[in-house]
Order: sequence, then structure tokens, then C-alpha cells
Amino acid sequence: AKEGLNAEMILQGPQNGDVSQQIQIMEDLITQKVDGIAIGPCDSEALTPYIDKAVDAGIPVLCFDTDAPNSKRVGYVGTDNYEAGCAMGEVIGQALNGKGTVLCETGVVAQAGLIARRKGVDDVLAAKYPDIKIVQSNASGGDVTKALSDIENMITSYPDFNALIQLDAAGEAGISAFKSRGWTKADKLLIVFDDLEAVIQGVKDGQVYSTVTQGQYNWGSNIVEELMALHEGKEISPNVNTGYVIVDANNVMEKYPN
Repeated sequence: AKEGLNAEMILQGPQNGDVSQQIQIMEDLITQKVDGIAIGPCDSEALTPYIDKAVDAGIPVLCFDTDAPNSKRVGYVGTDNYEAGCAMGEVIGQALNGKGTVLCETGVVAQAGLIARRKGVDDVLAAKYPDIKIVQSNASGGDVTKALSDIENMITSYPDFNALIQLDAAGEAGISAFKSRGWTKADKLLIVFDDLEAVIQGVKDGQVYSTVTQGQYNWGSNIVEELMALHEGKEISPNVNTGYVIVDANNVMEKYPN
């Protein structure tokens, strides 16, 4: 928490994007009568009634990472996932010079943020790079072990693929698959999301061609400040777009020197 803010933080999250577990966490927090909730909904539609229930009980709710725009949530903090997906689509198009086959691994199939990212990728490829085709997609449900299994199976089915993209934060699965084969970006392209330590190291080592990073640290500081403002009866911005940065070999040492 930022210095000077007197707040107790309760950190809870579902295992592997388990929607029912996230619903139970919301129910528990409502019962505890907490002063505010920040949630990255695994399934926006399924969580909307529980977000509304919290707000109706006098508990302000912020969404982060993935929005639930049809709920009574008071705001959203995070990247515009459609814009970030479009950025990934542009990276794919330029990296493959407009032609090739792509494998896609995503996470929780109902997660709105991941759906928006995929739509951004699809829209850019269709509009600007029609000779690039996503030939197979799988959803791991947020389980890195399943993501690795999915990737292995896709590689077996399409050994001549040109690029693997990962839309959720399971980039380490793709890195493992590439490392086991001795592949670098000179062999196949791996394009992922987020800046987990393994992903940034993968960029430095050459396994990862690029990653779309979201500056998640900014989510935390914005969430705390906005929830505290709401608790004090102040108005907040309904949308805090924290943006994204494409990290690759050209800027990884500048952005992540250690």
C-alpha cells in the first residue's frame, strides 16, 4: 500500500481460474462486510450478479485486468485488452512478413479480457495480414501444466507452424516447449503476454520473440488509491487505462536491466 494509506489488504484468488471458487470468495467478502473489493473476474457474466450484490450491500467494487462492464462495478483499472490484442496482431504480422501459420494458447475460455485480446489479434490479421492463419487454438483454463500439454499436442499436429502465441500469463509453458527442442526465435516465433520473470528471461535468451506487458504494478497502486478514495466518499475515474508495452530484444535490457 502507498505510504500514508491506512488500509488492511485481504488477498485471495481462485485456483486456475475456478469461477465457482471466485464466486465463493466474493460471497465471503460480502459476509465480512469489507470496505471495498477489487476483482479480476474469471468469467465476467458469471461474476456480475455477485459484483452487483456487493455494491447493493454498500461495498464498492473495482474490476482490474478483466472488466465486467454490465455490472454495477464503479470502475476498471487495467489495459484495454482489445487494443493489446491488436498490438499483438501487428507484431505477428510484421514478424512473419504477412504470411504463415500460427498456434494459439489461451487461458479461461470465458474470461472477457482474453476474448477481447483474441478478437484484437483476429481483427488485425483479417484486415492487414490475411495470409496469416491461426490453425489451432486451445484453452488451458489457467493451468500451466495443461497449457504445456496443449502446446505439445499442437506442435505435434502442426510441426511446420511459424509462430505460437499465448494470450494469458502462461508464457512459461511455451518457453518450456521451445527450450526442450532447442528452439529460439531463429527457428519459431513465441509471442506472449505479461512480464513474468521467466518470460523476460526468455526474451533475453532468445526463446521469446516479444511479449505484451501491462505494467501490473500500476494496477495495484491505482486500485488501492481508488478504493481508499471511494471509502472517503470521493469520486473516481470510471476507467484507468494503464496501457501496454511491447518488450523484445530491442528494449528488454532497458526495461528490465536486472
